[in-house]
Amino acid sequence: MRRDDYTEDEIKANFQEALDTLYVEDSDLIDRDVNERSITHRLAIHLERAFHDWEFHVDCEYNRNGNNPKYIILSQEDRRILNEDISCTDTEAKTAYPDIIIHRRRNNDQNLLIIEAKKGSEGMDDQWNQNEFLDRRKLEAFTSDRQDYCYRWGVFIRFQPDRAVVKWFRYGSEEEGA
Repeated sequence: MRRDDYTEDEIKANFQEALDTLYVEDSDLIDRDVNERSITHRLAIHLERAFHDWEFHVDCEYNRNGNNPKYIILSQEDRRILNEDISCTDTEAKTAYPDIIIHRRRNNDQNLLIIEAKKGSEGMDDQWNQNEFLDRRKLEAFTSDRQDYCYRWGVFIRFQPDRAVVKWFRYGSEEEGA
């Protein structure tokens, strides 16, 4: 089946099932403040189970677009916010290593879900801090039809001790009230 054959409700329910399982089976990783990669690795395992019959690959930090590196193009304003050096001849893009993706390898026709994650603390629900800025830009770019990737959905997760804050992206922007 193709990525568009699955409904929004099915995708969100499978994602939530995997996230709930992470908080039940692997909460000690979040409680003990381990590295973000350890947490996203375990979430990827739970996503593989939740999406097992969908014939997609679940990969962590997958950095390829065919045989080339994945990248996003940052505006000069984005680079200024990120305090990155910019020259007037800057034509380089920022390489991108999404935390988790659900896709079919070797083409962009079946890019289903891209996930960026950060560890956080209580009281950060509606704030985008500097460390999350690039993740937001990645999700906007990867779900936009203006880039090669065209992921159907993007998700930002902030792992907090008792629950995760989740923000959904589609068509190059964050969904309101999702």
